[in-house]
Amino acid sequence: MHTKCRQPSPWSLVICALFVASVLLPSTVMGKTKQWTSQADWSAGTGNNFDAKKTPGALQIFYDPAKQQYNETRFIYIPSSGLNTVAKMDTKTGQILWVYNLTPLGKGSNPSRTTVDTRGNVWVGLRNGNDVVAITQDGKFVTSVTVGGGPRAVTVDKNGDIWAGAYATGKVVKISGATYKPILTITDANLRSYGATTDSYGNIWISNRPFGNVVKIDVAQGKIVGRYSAPNVYGIAADRRGYVWAASYANSQVFQFDARNGNRVKTFNVGARARGVAVDGKNKVWVACSNTSAGANTKHVAWVDPFTGTVKTFNNVGTHTIGIAVDSKGFVWANSLSEGFAYKLNSTTGAYVAKYPVCDTTGTKTCYCNNGVKCTGCKCASAGASSPYTYSDMTGFQLQVIVAPSKATWRVTYDAQCKASFSKVNWNGSLPAGTKVTVRARSASTKAGLSSAAWKSYVNKGQALGVASNRFIELEFLMETQDSRTSPTVTDATLTFGHFPEICDGIDNNCDGSVDETYTDLGNTCSLGKGICKRNGKKVCNSAKNGTVCDAKPGTPQKEVCDNKDNDCDGQVDEDWDKKGQSCSVGVGACNRKGQWVCKNTNVVCSVVAGTPSAEVCDNKDNDCNGQVDDNLRKVCSSKCGQGQQSCQNGQWSACNAQQPKAETCNDADDDCDGQVDEGITRPCSTICGTGTEQCKR
Repeated sequence: MHTKCRQPSPWSLVICALFVASVLLPSTVMGKTKQWTSQADWSAGTGNNFDAKKTPGALQIFYDPAKQQYNETRFIYIPSSGLNTVAKMDTKTGQILWVYNLTPLGKGSNPSRTTVDTRGNVWVGLRNGNDVVAITQDGKFVTSVTVGGGPRAVTVDKNGDIWAGAYATGKVVKISGATYKPILTITDANLRSYGATTDSYGNIWISNRPFGNVVKIDVAQGKIVGRYSAPNVYGIAADRRGYVWAASYANSQVFQFDARNGNRVKTFNVGARARGVAVDGKNKVWVACSNTSAGANTKHVAWVDPFTGTVKTFNNVGTHTIGIAVDSKGFVWANSLSEGFAYKLNSTTGAYVAKYPVCDTTGTKTCYCNNGVKCTGCKCASAGASSPYTYSDMTGFQLQVIVAPSKATWRVTYDAQCKASFSKVNWNGSLPAGTKVTVRARSASTKAGLSSAAWKSYVNKGQALGVASNRFIELEFLMETQDSRTSPTVTDATLTFGHFPEICDGIDNNCDGSVDETYTDLGNTCSLGKGICKRNGKKVCNSAKNGTVCDAKPGTPQKEVCDNKDNDCDGQVDEDWDKKGQSCSVGVGACNRKGQWVCKNTNVVCSVVAGTPSAEVCDNKDNDCNGQVDDNLRKVCSSKCGQGQQSCQNGQWSACNAQQPKAETCNDADDDCDGQVDEGITRPCSTICGTGTEQCKR
């Protein structure tokens, strides 16, 4: 029985499943729903990093600055100014994975800025040229964009767009992160871009070294909105708390600016000439210090703890360290310009971990040119020949520091009670800019089977989930944000599904509590075959599952014989014996018996046996069964006069033909058969004499 279809709310969330079955089944009947709407519903789910309590009745990403999650930055892209190459290095192992030779592109040389965009592609600024170049993680050329003479500032904003600033021309170009095409150019005669960063409010900041200030660009307005004093500024970075940090080379200082108004909050002395700046995941500010005030190269980096205001220095890196970056696992990478090594430090303790050459000294690493074509020209004579020189975010982690991307998953299992086709999921809630909610699903015939079922791809609300029809489904919502301070919310979610019309298969397809109820003769006694082939069974579902059939299996037909059975199973019994059943008789006379022709010993015989003959009697019957009635029967009879015979006629004895007594006459015979002859016979007589009596005498 199907429930009446409810109209979904404007926010209802639907799950659509592609259904592939081994047999052709009727279409599903959609319209059933399962909703999750309350705090109790959300709290009953499982997952990671979700918050079902902060906003009553809503599901969102849990946010705790102290427990910030980061996407892994597995690679660092280090430009070698002296070789015109970029090396992709594994941040776990320090091994160079490939080297890209920029020379064949013909776009310039002296790469000194790299940054990673939201697609994972690396952008390279060529100081001795006019372009910034994009290269994929696989070492393939994507595009180049002309920004003007000597691009030295490259950063990515919160929307994923790329900003590149030219040192010689005063131009800043905004490049679409979607199309990689220029969409805005800002030109200012008093701007010489040297480094760039994005603050947590989405503004672009540029270190304007020749003019001794930092410049703030409002991304929404697309124009410069502020200039703030920062003498001899080099590297620049931002943290998620809303501060911008700028390194002052000449003063060996780092300036802390309030990103909202540009006020300098505090100045920190770092003990040596400050160059590159990076912020780690705990908001500590790391500074590369290249040399002393006297110009002597140092092996010096420092951190600034903005919470305590303390500065700590470390002399465990290479000489003349300029570039500095942080990865998502809590390691700091400091590039020694003089030595050509990347030094890896523990960001919690500042301890030295390892150092790795930033160019291919062995000639064994893959060398790419142009569109990922393997080529030559990447081998370096020594690590020092690389001259890694950069003031940018080589890992792409700085975007996470200010944007603080985060994500959460929420899972729930639903039992549809019967096999169902799951259609789609819709949800109601909010989706601020930079946030995203998707869902994926997996299904199984049992709840236990879900754990081994494969997940389908994440889809947006209302899109097909692609799960097979089953009884159980598990949903996983993925909530993502580019800035963990802003979370998407889900206030209700609706799963739409349908059960199947009832078919004959031993399953409750329409989930009404009854199995195969449409097929009322299911299980009834039935038979198949005729004659001796007939077998009994019961009604079961047919192979098409749209009706019933008898499950009996008829026997094998045999040759027809006369035995009162349908041996050849054609519905006729003993049809080869035509006279079977017809009347028959045996014997004659009293022995005659009437019957029918019947089968006996596979042949046809009369069903009766002739009677037993008896002595012929006079009864108008053939008692001795010889074909004659009364057989001329005679018998001796007698009278007072002697013997005679009687004959049988029409079942009656004739009169005895023996002489019968008669009146005695004078004839010399015993007429009355009393043993006397002519006794007592007299007669009157007369003579002339008179009358008298005359007596008969012999």
